Amino acid sequence: MNKTAISAFIFFLSTVANAQLKLVTPIDGQYLKDYFIVNYVDLDTAKGSMHDINCGIKTYDGHAGIDFALKNFKQMDSGVTVKAAAGGRVVAVTDSAFDRSKSVNGLGFANYICIKHLGGYYTYYAHLRKGSANVKLNDSVTEGQAIAFVGSAGNSTDPHLHFEIWYQSSYYFEPSQGTCQTYPSFWKNQLNYDTAYRFMDNGLINFIPSLDTLKERPLSQTIFNANDSFVSFWTHYAGAKSGDSIRIDWIDPQGALYFSFKYTENYTYWYYYWFSYIYKPKKGGQYFAKLYINGQLTNSTPFFVTYPTSISESEQAKPAVFCNGKDFMIQTPTEMRQTQLSLYDSQGRKVFYDCQAAGKQFSMKSEGLAKGVYMLQLKDELVEYTIPLVVGF
Repeated sequence: MNKTAISAFIFFLSTVANAQLKLVTPIDGQYLKDYFIVNYVDLDTAKGSMHDINCGIKTYDGHAGIDFALKNFKQMDSGVTVKAAAGGRVVAVTDSAFDRSKSVNGLGFANYICIKHLGGYYTYYAHLRKGSANVKLNDSVTEGQAIAFVGSAGNSTDPHLHFEIWYQSSYYFEPSQGTCQTYPSFWKNQLNYDTAYRFMDNGLINFIPSLDTLKERPLSQTIFNANDSFVSFWTHYAGAKSGDSIRIDWIDPQGALYFSFKYTENYTYWYYYWFSYIYKPKKGGQYFAKLYINGQLTNSTPFFVTYPTSISESEQAKPAVFCNGKDFMIQTPTEMRQTQLSLYDSQGRKVFYDCQAAGKQFSMKSEGLAKGVYMLQLKDELVEYTIPLVVGF
């Protein structure tokens, strides 16, 4: 499109936007919780340069739509609904392509739906999940109607909905209003332009992950035992800026710094995975992985290491736990002296048990504890055990 055509088209949009098509958000869920906008339309037509609706860089060169990203493929598999942004007639449906793409591959939209609307407008819904389209050619659809599920088909690295709007199949344009896009918004309720640093997801695992593993959302754990070699903290986030300082501190059971890793971002990422790992500590107890962004604590995740520390013959032995509905009975493989019992909830907060005892058998009442998973720590001068306790299930 040349500059004269662009100017004429923008003038046209500024005169009709309020009078004609109005759009609803084309994806189900809560913004900045279930999905995130990671790219807008590139409004700079010059090759090699770019800017978005607010003259920023939340886009990439030549991008023709808006990308609504999910957190991972596990969320995609749960079925996230794509909705018609406005009423109209279905004029194209492609629904049979592979939908778990994780690379830039030149395969385009692959699975997509196109809807024609009054006034000569067309909306495209791209990278859809295979077999999820529930409309067919020439179907009439209403505003907000479920038409498919989000996928990652075609030229796609992660599960997301790529949404485009065109006029007369000749010009694509950005439907959102901003400081660099001054004609009226086409959205009924335009989502906020967000560039804040945001956690999309995070967890702890017992191995060093690959990028592919993180995209699939590995099952998180908070207990690491004698069979584990590593403790890895991973995070998936949006809005990291070039120059940001990222630091993770691993804190030991005494509250001292066990290990720290720090680096500075070289790029701005709107959708990014990161991880750090340590070898599993030799000492049992409760640890924390604490993440700092530009010196501010943004995430603190507790975990437990659960094997004995200062004995050899009982290295592989584990406590036995029984529950009669009201009391927990704990039997340890070794005699313990002046044992401190401390109970923590799933967030690593100490609750009301904190006492001294001795022997190989201990009991603790479950009455008064809220339903959930707890960690009981038994510790004397020679040995330490961390035992999971499940209450109310």
